Amino acid sequence: MSDNGYVLAFRRVWQHPVFRDLLDAGIWNYLYQNAAWRDTRVFTNGTRVELRRGQIFVSLRGLAEGFCCAEPRVRRLINDLHADAMIEVLPTHRGTIITICNYEDYQGAQITADALNDTPPTPRPRTGDAPIIKKETNTTNKINSSSYLPEFESFWSTYPKNNGSKKDAARAYERVTTKGVTHETILDGARRYAAYISAKPDGAQFTKHGSAWLNGHFWESEWSINPPGGSHVAGHATKSKFQLALEATERARTERERRASCET
Repeated sequence: MSDNGYVLAFRRVWQHPVFRDLLDAGIWNYLYQNAAWRDTRVFTNGTRVELRRGQIFVSLRGLAEGFCCAEPRVRRLINDLHADAMIEVLPTHRGTIITICNYEDYQGAQITADALNDTPPTPRPRTGDAPIIKKETNTTNKINSSSYLPEFESFWSTYPKNNGSKKDAARAYERVTTKGVTHETILDGARRYAAYISAKPDGAQFTKHGSAWLNGHFWESEWSINPPGGSHVAGHATKSKFQLALEATERARTERERRASCET
C-alpha cells in the first residue's frame, strides 16, 4: 500500500455521538484515513495479511501506545464503533483487521484514482445561465421534532438546560437504551444531575451537553452536594441543600409539562 496520494476528509467526521472527546475522533480518523484504498497485503512479524479495500490491520496495544492512552480506552472505542455499525472487527492471533463500513461514502472510486497521481479531482464545469447549487442533505439518522420518543421527551424536560443539540441527545438516548439501559435509570440520573447543577452557584455555566452526558454514562454518577442528612434546628431535621434542589427541579419539570399540555 502506497503512502503517496491523499484521502478525502469531511469536517463532520470529528463530530459524532460515539466520540467522547477529540482523542476518540483522532483514533477514528487514523483508522479510516489509513485504510487500504485498494486490495493489498501487509506483512507483520513475517506473516502476510491480505487486506481488501477499506480495511486496516492494527494492534490495539500499538494504537494505545501511539495515541498515549490506555489500551482499555482504545478497546472501548473499537467496541462502540462496532456497535454503531461504523466498523467490522476481525481479531487474529497477530492483530486485528478492521473494516471501515461504508468506506465508499468516504472515498469514492474517482477520488482514489486521482490520488495515484497526487492530483486533486478536477471539478466538472456546469453549463447554463446560472450556477447550480446542490445542497447536501443528510438522510441518515434523521430525527425531527415529531419523531422524538415520549421517554426521551421526559428525559429532555428533566435534564438541565444547555446549548447542546437535542437531535444528538436523542440519538445518544436511543443508542444507550437499545443497549439495555432503562428509561427509569436514565431519568433518575438526570434528576440527580439537575439538582446538582441547581445547587452549585456556577453549575449552569458548566452543564454538560445532553449527548455527552448520555454517551459518558453519567447517569451512573451520584451527583451529590452534601452527605445524607442535614442540620437540626429546634429538634427538627432540616432538608439538605441537595434535597431542596432536587425538589425544586422536580417542581420546575412538572410546571413545564403542565404548560406544554396547555399549549397543545
